[in-house]
Order: sequence, then C-alpha cells, then structure tokens
Amino acid sequence: MAGRSLDDLGSSGFSWMDLRAFTRYAPHTSAFARSYHGEAAAWGPTEHLLATLIDVEQIANWQRAGKKAGPRPKPLLRPGQRKRIGTTVLSLDAMDKLLGYSPRT
Repeated sequence: MAGRSLDDLGSSGFSWMDLRAFTRYAPHTSAFARSYHGEAAAWGPTEHLLATLIDVEQIANWQRAGKKAGPRPKPLLRPGQRKRIGTTVLSLDAMDKLLGYSPRT
C-alpha cells in the first residue's frame, strides 16, 4: 500500500476492493490495526499461544506442588483485558438503580 492515498480512492489505481483488502488483511503490527483494535493488536496468534502455554505450565506446577504451593496462580493478562473488580451479579433492575438509570419510566 506504499504510495497510496485516500485521495485516490475510487480510481482504477486504488479501488474500494483494494481498501477492503488492506483493512481486512493488515498485519497486527500495522498502524491501522493498532488504531482500529487498540491495545489488543499488540499480540498475534503466536503471543497468545505462548501466554496460554505459560498459564498451563503455572497451573501444572501448582497442582504438582500440592498444598504447600499457595494460592492458585492467576493467568497472564492479555492486551485489552482488565483485572476483575468483583464477582457480584446484579439483576438488571438492581444495576439500573445502582447507576441511576431508569429506562422503564
């Protein structure tokens, strides 16, 4: 896509299909992917697989250590993930009340 400009979009040199292919198949390290997907674009399939292997290895070591191992290890945070704040489950009405939202009135 080097040398292309959005000013050329729609011409024979840069069609709408070219733009679609560019946006759909842009590498995860490209500036477009980072701007569109945010922080999650930093990792590709290889990085996710490696993080999964680390998580599995930590759990396996924890299981083999038995009771002396301490608490269960937490999985690695992936890009775009946040730590969970709590595990409380609220009904829609309770959440509306908590947020001060009243769509049903």
